[in-house]
Order: sequence, then structure tokens, then C-alpha cells
Amino acid sequence: MKTLTTLLMSLCFLGASASGLVKYELKVNEFHELKVVDAIRVVYSSSTDSAGMAVFTCPSEQASALIFNNKGGKLSMQISTESVGSKDLPVVYVYSSYLNKIENSGDSLVKAVRITECPKFTATLIGNGRLSVPYVKATEVNAAIQTGNGTLVVGGECQRANVKFMGTGVIQADELKAVDVKVKAGGTGSIGVWPQESLAVSGVGSTKVYYKGNPEIKNRTVGVKTLPMQQ
Repeated sequence: MKTLTTLLMSLCFLGASASGLVKYELKVNEFHELKVVDAIRVVYSSSTDSAGMAVFTCPSEQASALIFNNKGGKLSMQISTESVGSKDLPVVYVYSSYLNKIENSGDSLVKAVRITECPKFTATLIGNGRLSVPYVKATEVNAAIQTGNGTLVVGGECQRANVKFMGTGVIQADELKAVDVKVKAGGTGSIGVWPQESLAVSGVGSTKVYYKGNPEIKNRTVGVKTLPMQQ
């Protein structure tokens, strides 16, 4: 069942400070996929104790700007129509027991600071924002910039890393230690990777793929360059 939750409907009031700021805790229910649609700054953490919660601090009149929609364990976050373009919106901290997919399509910074180990993890950036996943451990990691001039940072450990790039931005996956890396590029930006054994690159464009280590390289592209990273 589709559950649409807005801050006008269900908020836990935790008290106002002398500065007029109010801390809110909102129950958004358990989720395993997170999508940030608008320019909202978000910090995600895996936590069994706080799973299904969203926490933020802001003036009371600003609280209704945030809309949360949880459909089948897929949580999306966006800004209300009346508040689009508002400045100084709060940083929102969200929690679930585990996460296997995160997407940012807003011009903001979204971070996943603590992620439970999982079989497959996907990080996707759309637009000119930033998405940061400093450490994830999984069998397979998928990292993609679909459009725009944003920055996607992914680190951690995996067996297989699949990197897809369309746009003019940057994918920094050179701290993601992977046995095998596949890159599909179609833009004009840059990609950093860390393959232990093999690097396979396909696509068309002027993207530059920088790699750490000494992997076996297969470059089946038109225009895409593979270059060793200065260390």
C-alpha cells in the first residue's frame, strides 16, 4: 500500500531551542532504497535501533517543506511545491536496518555514511548534485552518473564494480577496491577506479578513465582513454 507521509500529518515534536529551532523525529517506516528528488541535504546511516526514522531540526514554519513517500520499502524525499527554491532547508538524517540502493537527482549533497554489508549495492546520481558513499562492502557495486555535471564518490570493497557514466561530471571510485571493474562511458568527464585484476572499458566519447594498480585492460571504445593514476 502506498503510504504518503508529510510533516503536516505526522510529526513527533521534541522541543524548541532558544534560537527558535525545533527538533523533529518522523516515522517513515523501514526502507531499503532511498531516492532524493529535490535539493535536500541528506545523511543516511544503517541502524537497527533507529530504523525507519527521519530526524531534522528547523524552524517550525519550515517543517512542512519536506515530503516523505514510502512505497514498498522505497523511500523518496522531495520538497513541497510551495517550498521549491527555499534556502537553508535542514539536513535530514534517515535510518534503516540496511540499504541496497541510493539515488540523488537533486542539486544537493547526499551521503551514506554507514552501510550494512550487502550482496549488491547501487548508487546513482542524476543532475548536478553530489552523492557520497565513503565505504560499502558488497559482492557487486553499481555506480552511475546518468546525466549532468555532478560528483559521485564510492569507496569500499567488492568483487565486481560496474561503472556507468553519461555527462560531464566525475565518478571517484578509486577507493573502491574491486577484483574486476567494467566501465561504460559516454560523456566528457572523468572516472577513477581501482581494479585488482581486470578493467574492461566500453563506450564513445572523450571520458578519461584513471586506474590504480596494474590490471589487465580491455579498451573497446571510441575516444575514451585509460590512464594510470598518479600515486
